Formats: sequence, structure tokens, C-alpha cells
Amino acid sequence: MPSSAVDVGNGACDGRALVLVNCSGCHDGVSETTGFLDLTSPDSIAVLVGKPAAGPRCAAGGAVLINADGTGLFVDKLRAPAPCGDQMPQGTFPLTAEEIACVEQWVAAVAQR
Repeated sequence: MPSSAVDVGNGACDGRALVLVNCSGCHDGVSETTGFLDLTSPDSIAVLVGKPAAGPRCAAGGAVLINADGTGLFVDKLRAPAPCGDQMPQGTFPLTAEEIACVEQWVAAVAQR
């Protein structure tokens, strides 16, 4: 089960930690199959704003990883069904609705800086 950084009881969440724990193991920036995404340092997520998808199953659709308002493929791939390719994180339990909302909130905050 994915590591949770969401405390539903008090509404606190750490989207950065969720991305680091659940995504960085595969998204290390060196593989075409993972879209060359480097999520080993989630602080660098800001460079994904306005960037097109590069993975082999999502690039053709012209999807933007993160739009200026924080929406985009990065968060959309956490939900089922994924708009292209597989739902993330792949090969493990999907994130809960609360965890997705937490990541979405964090990504929006980063994108709007």
C-alpha cells in the first residue's frame, strides 16, 4: 500500500512527500518508458509547468504535464481511467481520493508560484 502523507482527521497533507514516496522509485529521469520524468527531487516539479508529455504512450496526444493552474496530465494520471498510458503509481495500489486531492493541491501551489 502506498505511503500516506495525508491525515484526514485534521486535513493536513504533504503532496510533496506523496510524490517522493510513490513516484520517485520509477520516475528517475533516465527512461523513455517513464517519460523521462525525474521525480527523485519533487522540488523540481516546477520545471514541468507548460511542458508536453514525453512518454511513448502520452506524447502523441499533446498533453501538457502541468498547466499554469496546476491541472494537467501529471495529476490526471493518478485517476482511473488514465487519459493515456497506465494509471499511476503503476504496479502498486492507487492513491486514495484524499491523497490525489493532496497532490493536486500541492501541484497547483507549485505551478502558481
